[in-house]
Amino acid sequence: MAYKNPSNMTFQEALGQSLYEEHGLSEAKIKDLFRAAERSFNAYVEQYGTPLERDFTRVKEQTEILAGTRSRVAVSKAAVRYEDLRALKQFPSRPPNFAFASGTVTAEQYNALYDDVKKLYELLGAMAGVIGARI
Repeated sequence: MAYKNPSNMTFQEALGQSLYEEHGLSEAKIKDLFRAAERSFNAYVEQYGTPLERDFTRVKEQTEILAGTRSRVAVSKAAVRYEDLRALKQFPSRPPNFAFASGTVTAEQYNALYDDVKKLYELLGAMAGVIGARI
């Protein structure tokens, strides 16, 4: 094995030169070691995948769970989309001005309360419908 300038060598060449010079291994033995290391590495990658493949698989699985498309079990872990909550925008940010009843409730007060409760039920029903369609 001819000596090379270490700055121009690949890692494999530098390792091979070190094994040759410092440990007295023949070129054939060094090539056998590299082939065995490559076979071991390839077997590991075949069994476990590369780090990039494992990361991709993990991210893909998490995305499918959030989207609710992975399985029927994963649907319960799916993310709620903003569009699913669009009905909330129609709901007033503050309750209407009202006075506490200090006696008998008038028909007008009762009807206003009834309308507010009805709107709440409609809103909850719309949200339940969206969620129910996904589950």
